Amino acid sequence: MFGDMFGKIQQMQQEMQALKSRMSNISVAGESAGGQIKVSVKGNQRVESVEIGGTLNEWDKEELEDLIMSATNKAFEQVTKIYEAEMGNLAKQYFPDGVPPGLMDNMS
Repeated sequence: MFGDMFGKIQQMQQEMQALKSRMSNISVAGESAGGQIKVSVKGNQRVESVEIGGTLNEWDKEELEDLIMSATNKAFEQVTKIYEAEMGNLAKQYFPDGVPPGLMDNMS
């Protein structure tokens, strides 16, 4: 029983490493100001680019900071949702009856 679970955990850890690699190839964008501010984030949680449409004098400094922060947060939320969905799929694949309590706590 425990040997089987240990084997599943090892396989799952290998799959998780592969997932981390795949996530670094994913790119999502968050937008604000009706799409005039765009922030692209990679799946490994690195900001890839920031685009500001229009002219900078449309916004004051604080507005622009807030718009960039909003777009960045939206992009990170998308990355988190993708990662959580992929982790959930892995867990279901290896533990269809449910993940043992506490198992996922130290695996990400």
